[in-house]
Amino acid sequence: MVETRELRNLLVREKAKAIYDSIDTKELDRCEKENAFWDDYLKKEYHPMSYQIDKEIEEWERSTPLFAEMDKAEMGIIGLHFAYLTMWVCISMIVIVYALTS
Repeated sequence: MVETRELRNLLVREKAKAIYDSIDTKELDRCEKENAFWDDYLKKEYHPMSYQIDKEIEEWERSTPLFAEMDKAEMGIIGLHFAYLTMWVCISMIVIVYALTS
């Protein structure tokens, strides 16, 4: 006698095999070739989102002094936040030590 679990597994395997056999491999190969063509097309220099534009943007960022000043300002703000955090940690420690000793 066959168990219901074995019968279910057999039915699932048969359904999966039927789905796999119904796949049109020629159409799938054609789609993969077309996708490969478009992937290659997007990497070429004449495409609007090409690496050439990325290089121009990087060169512009290096040549513009505004970005260097923004980096300095950002580091200053980070330092200020760190000092503020350190001040509050010190105050907290003083309050905790005072509360524990009294």
